[in-house]
Amino acid sequence: LGPTNILATAKHFIGDGHTSWGTGNPDLNEGDAQISEQQLDAIDLPPYRSAVSNKVGSVMISYSSWNGLKDHANSHLITEKLKGTGTDSSGTPGLGFQGFVVSDWQAIDQISVDYNDDVRTAINAGIDMVMVPDDYKTFISTLDSEIKAGHISISRINDAVTRILTAKFAAGLFKQPYTNRSSTPNVGSAAHRQLARQAERESLVLLKNKGALPLPKTGSYTLVVGGDHADNLGYQLGGWSITWQGGSGTTTTGTTLWQAIQRAGLSSSVKLNFVGTNTQGNYRGDVGIVAVGETPYAEDKGDTSTLALSGTDATEVSDVCSRVTKCIVLLFSGRPLLINTQLNQSSAFVAAWIGSTEGEGITDVLFGDSSFRGKLTYTWPRAVAQEPCNQNNGCAGALFPYGYGITPF
Repeated sequence: LGPTNILATAKHFIGDGHTSWGTGNPDLNEGDAQISEQQLDAIDLPPYRSAVSNKVGSVMISYSSWNGLKDHANSHLITEKLKGTGTDSSGTPGLGFQGFVVSDWQAIDQISVDYNDDVRTAINAGIDMVMVPDDYKTFISTLDSEIKAGHISISRINDAVTRILTAKFAAGLFKQPYTNRSSTPNVGSAAHRQLARQAERESLVLLKNKGALPLPKTGSYTLVVGGDHADNLGYQLGGWSITWQGGSGTTTTGTTLWQAIQRAGLSSSVKLNFVGTNTQGNYRGDVGIVAVGETPYAEDKGDTSTLALSGTDATEVSDVCSRVTKCIVLLFSGRPLLINTQLNQSSAFVAAWIGSTEGEGITDVLFGDSSFRGKLTYTWPRAVAQEPCNQNNGCAGALFPYGYGITPF
């Protein structure tokens, strides 16, 4: 750590991806991971083991539960598995985490209906820092009373304080407790945007290519561009961008896919036809680029039982692909969706993900200035019934395996 670094947090420990439908708020978010300890250790624990071995500074606990017990109340998970240095009761080596454990936003309040019990249980389970968004005075007085009553040991408090202060010392906060804002004018600079552009192009995953990519910058052809994500920066960014749930339109400074295409240096003989969401018009083209995906969401707003593209998106893909000779589909999403039909309709299919302001990172690859490098970081299911699809279970018959990605063209 130092003046040019920040302390990283791994989250949310543990089992978020395993929650059962209908057990959460309202469906999956903050739900119950109804799995065995063997499954937990084999599938959910390894990413945290990697984070800890790479000196992550803090770990945030999940709102979720494991087999009916809130993670924030589970000393076996926090103290034994995460912080422990020996073998836990299941025979799994502890991660030996030396940083501090932080609760999620007001999460300890969900442990029970008794706030004293919430505080006592969470701290004794191994939580070192508690996020209290509102009535912090009540938290402090409650913690103090629980300590004086002997319900929380001084050694537990000393351990928590030691972990927090160690992180602060490592971050240099006792030498410079205030934010150094001298670099604030550089935020969003050309150098920053070039880095974001690089991250965008290197994250793209080419799932299919039947001679459609790369597109030429010269020659005489008509390029049709459509779809509700083609010229919508908010949709391109997704949730947790500017606002909690994200937004639509020009939510910040950036370049949409359509704007990037116009700046790609195409010769005048390439005719551009932007149809946007009006994909059912009377038009034809040699090549089509149709950009579709999920409406921005965060947390429980994204819970879904289908993983299907919206009817609007499916129609836009069908409309554009049926009117062009070669059709390139870009999917903007934060997770795998069911794309069997759209994959068959396309000549090339790109998982474009979400989160970038720099649409030129996409056109860098589409027009051959750079090549595809991205690989899937999870298995892509063919049907909802295959979920959960994990690297370890193989997910027989999946649409694309873990690590898939066509590179180069």
